[in-house]
Amino acid sequence: MSQNERGIAKLIVAVRMGTERALLFSRKRAKGQAKHRQLELLGGHMEDERDPMTALLAELEEEEKSGVLADKVRTEQPSARTLMIDGTRHFLFETEISLEQYLDLRHGKKESLGFKLIPESEVSARELQWRFTPRTRDIVARIRS
Repeated sequence: MSQNERGIAKLIVAVRMGTERALLFSRKRAKGQAKHRQLELLGGHMEDERDPMTALLAELEEEEKSGVLADKVRTEQPSARTLMIDGTRHFLFETEISLEQYLDLRHGKKESLGFKLIPESEVSARELQWRFTPRTRDIVARIRS
């Protein structure tokens, strides 16, 4: 089975801040690559023929060390929205956390340089697009259109 057939599982995390919401991104650790320091959604490739939820949980446990996000996803069991982008199936899960939960998050230092919140109303702004990894840029464009 090729990587394209297995797909990619990603989590869209909204952080509630009063009446406003911001989306959570990870600053990619990829020294020597163009995507180093760019922003991406949490999650990744589905390996070992895992189902999308199992793959997402494994990625969250690597990328977010406090366990807040993995616990939230395990409890909620959100359904995935499926998108095809460049011939790859993307499984997009969504959840919302409080500002207090966000403050408890700890990034996995091998995977990320930290987290970044972007107000939901600004995510599609043209001037921010260069800050996203190409895959995240494509996902954001598709979910915001």
